[in-house]
Amino acid sequence: MADVRDDAPGRRRKGGGWQGGWQGAGGHATLPPMEIRPTDPLQAALQGAIDSTARLTESVQALAEGNLDPAVVLDIRSAEVALAANAKVAKAADEGFRRLLDVLA
Repeated sequence: MADVRDDAPGRRRKGGGWQGGWQGAGGHATLPPMEIRPTDPLQAALQGAIDSTARLTESVQALAEGNLDPAVVLDIRSAEVALAANAKVAKAADEGFRRLLDVLA
């Protein structure tokens, strides 16, 4: 096996990343350990909106400076879609919270 690196005890990763897959001790494909924590949907939506706004600002600035690369236009559209998705997450979280308050009232 070419380019095999040890990443975690009992696991080896082939290649430069996920494309090579993970191998357990028996050579079977396994996934790396995963940490799952509960997330506040409003906080996640806010952070997503902040990240999308930063991407949008960078892309609009590049376009204003004359960069007509199609990737810049695609980044702008992608950031717009991400902002809209984050707004929907925030709205859904708010509606769920309102329903919970109605039930508890």
